[in-house]
Amino acid sequence: DIAVRRVPRLHHIQRTIGTGGMATVYVGRARGAVGFSRLVALKRAHSHVKNDEKLAASMKLEARLASRLHHANVVSVLDVEEDDGDLILILDYVEGCTLRTLSVRVEEHGERRPREMIRVILDVAAGLHAAHQTTDENGRLLGLVHRDVSPSNILVGVDGVARIADFGIAKAIVEGSERTETGVLKGKSSYMAPEYVMFQRASAQSDLFSLGVVAWEALAGVRLFKGPNEIETLKRVMNAEARPLSAHAPELAMLDGIFERALAREPSDRYASALEMATDLERVARAHDLVASHAEVAMLVERVARAE
Repeated sequence: DIAVRRVPRLHHIQRTIGTGGMATVYVGRARGAVGFSRLVALKRAHSHVKNDEKLAASMKLEARLASRLHHANVVSVLDVEEDDGDLILILDYVEGCTLRTLSVRVEEHGERRPREMIRVILDVAAGLHAAHQTTDENGRLLGLVHRDVSPSNILVGVDGVARIADFGIAKAIVEGSERTETGVLKGKSSYMAPEYVMFQRASAQSDLFSLGVVAWEALAGVRLFKGPNEIETLKRVMNAEARPLSAHAPELAMLDGIFERALAREPSDRYASALEMATDLERVARAHDLVASHAEVAMLVERVARAE
């Protein structure tokens, strides 16, 4: 288990880069001996978290689970510290933007960038597969499920590499950390899987459904299940009546079969793993020259999202 220790005050906060329901994230600089210095992300829990045993435990669980993940397409948790009772996660700092921002900026430029978006999706699938295959020290599969795969939790770096972030509501099936209370849904409704909305059951196939929604939207340039209100959105998710990608991007009709399977209403009808889904997507995409290099993604990020 990852150890919680008091902050040695070697992390200097420089700028706020985001805030959520449980924590605020800052850019910080870690300093060490012999002139060591690097930028890191500091995720500091809000004050109400440290006073709530369940919330504090969930953030520590995030650190414990994510510390076991070591993959190029996952944002790493480097350390967890405590400062005057405040819990702080030290994470890799990814210079770049979220997939949400990248998609918005591409749309503002009046462009469609399917090759770059497919490269991003393949990266995310690789990171998600690594999460699903995470084991404990004894090699026992943890059954880790992210439960919040969405464009805002995908970071696309200036190096062109996409990484999945924020395991704050993840659960490890083997550890028994089923933390969703009855009737309470955690995550972004328009990216949830039908079985999670209806029964609060989450599995690797649930994450694959979410990834399918993310990928579909990135390529179509429109939202898939998002409705005028939360109730309508949840109804659309439960029905899982996904429009063919070709209805919005006719030039990508060759991918319709992949999304039909990824967005199947029944988990058993979906891909068996993120790796299988990625393999199928890459096979078809490469046959039509639709897989960009990381260098091409890097150029796109630099060009359209430079401010971010």
